[in-house]
Amino acid sequence: LPLLCGYGEAALPILEAHLKHPEHRAQLEAASGLLRIRPDTYRSRVVEIAVPHLAADGFRGNAKKALELLVRGGAGVAPVLRNLLTSRDEQVVACAAVGLSALGEKPDLTVDARRRFYRFVARRWGQDEEDCLVAALVAVDGLWDEVSPRLAASGEDGRSRAELLYAWMLAQRADGWLQR
Repeated sequence: LPLLCGYGEAALPILEAHLKHPEHRAQLEAASGLLRIRPDTYRSRVVEIAVPHLAADGFRGNAKKALELLVRGGAGVAPVLRNLLTSRDEQVVACAAVGLSALGEKPDLTVDARRRFYRFVARRWGQDEEDCLVAALVAVDGLWDEVSPRLAASGEDGRSRAELLYAWMLAQRADGWLQR
């Protein structure tokens, strides 16, 4: 991608063609290149490509990459992220909260959004979910303080999960999950 983007405007047709590629990584990389070369022209198209990848699915790493693209889209993407806080998909809500935090905005979590987090911390995860959840617990002030007592009160499994999440949170704080 960096070599292709080095061609500037000449790379746009190739990158546009890859937006229709069947492999999600190719789509997201192409969207990244378009955003790098012409952010204002392709911001809305990047949003169209990225938002579906925030939902829980069978792929690993696509939600993080999609969220990075959205954050690179800047403040103009904040209304999209605020709207995603109302999603029924827990991973989408977590990603939206992380994205808004990365853009310097405090996410306004409704009662329904908070319930989604309560369910999210209590269920089994796969693929991107645990990374998105932990990133949200790190990014959203007070969220960990809200969900950890619920986990601790839910028995041995809840306490074990709380310990695991706390360790992951410490690791993510040290590593940084979402870079702007």
